[in-house]
Amino acid sequence: MHQDPVTPDVYRRRRLAALGAGAAGLIVLLVLAFVVFRNGDDSTASGNTNASSSLSSSTSTTSASPTTDSNKESAGACPDTSIAVKSTVDHPNYKKGDEPVFGIVITNISTQACDRDFGSNQQSVTVYTLDGSKRIWSNLDCTPDPDPRSKVLQPGKQEVAQVKWQGTTSAPNCDGERVDVQPGAYSVVAQLGAVKSTPEPFNIG
Repeated sequence: MHQDPVTPDVYRRRRLAALGAGAAGLIVLLVLAFVVFRNGDDSTASGNTNASSSLSSSTSTTSASPTTDSNKESAGACPDTSIAVKSTVDHPNYKKGDEPVFGIVITNISTQACDRDFGSNQQSVTVYTLDGSKRIWSNLDCTPDPDPRSKVLQPGKQEVAQVKWQGTTSAPNCDGERVDVQPGAYSVVAQLGAVKSTPEPFNIG
């Protein structure tokens, strides 16, 4: 079979055609690799987004969960025998027109933590004449507060409250006229529920 001789021009054209085909194949491979790499990145980014959303949802659910007071749940109600009440006065002697400050000190004298209503409607301060024969004033006469305030009191621990007295008389339900008390000797009794303190004496001069 007769073949035409290969001239330098024909050889150059064949070589350029081969190089062009090789370059085209390389470009195709690069494009395919880029597409595969891009798809892999998209799937990874999608997976990270879902994980972040799941974490956020879990955190929100956890923070919204209600908390419980284990001490309160395990403590029973304080019986009157577990409670001691003491009344205090900030000064033993006052001038007429002064406003004495009385304290209510409530102590858990038992060996167990217990739960008690310390709402101000349960805590009262009452002023009597020194011999206790006449009731003069009580903080609950004109400012009752029925809202409960339950609290666990640990053994030996105290709950302390203070009440200021304007030095006037009062009656239950705030009935009658309120007048300034006269100079003399008086006593104050603090109370939590049915538990009363011993009278604490003081004077108004």
